[in-house]
Amino acid sequence: MCILLLSTAHPKYPLVLLSNRDEFLDRPTKAAGFWPEPDADVIGPMDLAREEHGTWIGVSKSGRIAILVNFREETVSDAVSPISRGALVRHFLVARDQSTSEWAQSAITKAGPGGLFSVGGFSMVCGVLRRRPTAQQGDLPASKPVDEERLEKMAVLTNRSTSLDEGTSWLFSPDECANPAVDQETESTSENDLYSTVRKHTYGISNSLYTNPWPKVYKGCDLLSSLIAEDIGNPGSKTGDKEEFISSLFDILSTDNLPRDALGSGNPALVFDALKHSIKIPVFSSTSGVLKADEDLLSPVPTDSSMTTDEPAVVVQHVNSRFETHTSDKPYEFRQGKYYGTRTQTLILVDNEGHVTYAERDLNDPLRREHSIHEFDIEGWNE
Repeated sequence: MCILLLSTAHPKYPLVLLSNRDEFLDRPTKAAGFWPEPDADVIGPMDLAREEHGTWIGVSKSGRIAILVNFREETVSDAVSPISRGALVRHFLVARDQSTSEWAQSAITKAGPGGLFSVGGFSMVCGVLRRRPTAQQGDLPASKPVDEERLEKMAVLTNRSTSLDEGTSWLFSPDECANPAVDQETESTSENDLYSTVRKHTYGISNSLYTNPWPKVYKGCDLLSSLIAEDIGNPGSKTGDKEEFISSLFDILSTDNLPRDALGSGNPALVFDALKHSIKIPVFSSTSGVLKADEDLLSPVPTDSSMTTDEPAVVVQHVNSRFETHTSDKPYEFRQGKYYGTRTQTLILVDNEGHVTYAERDLNDPLRREHSIHEFDIEGWNE
């Protein structure tokens, strides 16, 4: 139950991006860092549970960026697929000679024997970070939101729409894609023009279709828009100190408004519905494929072998894919862990000069709860 929020309205940052990864706590994961050769230009975490060692988020020094969120399936077996979702993100990040549209069209037909339907349900935002040639150059007024798109458009690709052709939308391109996370009624009646302008350029997606946002997406977009509007209205209040701004963004990702009454009901349908409302998912137990709140809710997370479970594995035979370089036929075993919640929080800031600040923290690893920061300049930012 992940979430992605992003905005292009801040005068100092053409891109402000926030991501929560919700996952079983015992799924092995490598912290974000630059990858080994030949992909040392890419930074991102790695999923170590599957042989592909894919990822859900990453950005390269050449500006390629991709973030994936799962589509909520009804059963564990539906959620596990022969082709790793994370392999798609990895493939895009290292497909250096392909444009976003070329890569998307290739993925639709070549990701596996059934094209993208060989992959479990997902939505993926991807593109190449470049300043739009028509965008205003130089420093922008710090007290005014940006009401023009400064980035080249990005794709929103999903395999859970009516058709894959309909499943490709474009962000930062109003003539091609509306912003479904905007509350039109609130925007049209708001007396706060500053907030309305920021909100119009603030996007979100979770575990439903991009065109059908969950309540947590509206909430996240509202909080992010409010923070940016507050900062613009009081220049230097947050971004004068980037570390304070980063801290405020992490606060948004840590917003916990999970409806406890619904969780305590013991009704699986209500439990799943409750997860749609909270940006951060507190750690709780999951058994027999159903997230439950009748035991261990918000209890301290064990650090020993009691975190594992005897739930049977879902075994999926790997299918060789022309799209991937991975060719192993070794089956992948998905063993559901007992404890589930928001594990990893990631921020990506891109400033007007193409300087990237990548911050990550792991809420459930005592050594990684304080965020780490990596910084670099995008090659070809102004090309």
